Amino acid sequence: MSQRDVRLTTGHPEQPKPQVHTMPDHEDIHAALNKNIPLKEKLICTHEAVKKLIPNVARIAIAIYDPDTSVLKTYLHSSGDANPLDNYEALLDDAPSLKEVLERGRPRVINNMLTFEDKSHEHTQRIGRAGYAASYTMPMFDNGVFFGFVI
Repeated sequence: MSQRDVRLTTGHPEQPKPQVHTMPDHEDIHAALNKNIPLKEKLICTHEAVKKLIPNVARIAIAIYDPDTSVLKTYLHSSGDANPLDNYEALLDDAPSLKEVLERGRPRVINNMLTFEDKSHEHTQRIGRAGYAASYTMPMFDNGVFFGFVI
């Protein structure tokens, strides 16, 4: 492991030289976000970091909102080849639970996806058939403008 210098000073003006100590380099679990890799790979690396803290997180996905058409479109996911919502899009107005998340501007947690099983929305049925038992959904904003969800 390489070492780097860290200079510690007491702040006392009469001390002529600061003390020098070495410490091991630190690898940040989110270091991949600064690498020159595709965005999907960054999402997968983020998912791996999250799983170190919360092992049961099976998937992270991003849905992008098009304000001109009011359509929400699947964009990225970290679930490998298994993607229950591949190339899926829907009007935000046709997803009332997501619309409520947006209006509140706060995350939503569903601990039991079976509560949505009787719903007729295709996206809800697909997620349930894929075996996902719970869900965390958070709206994303850029300078106050909604642009999608982390799902």
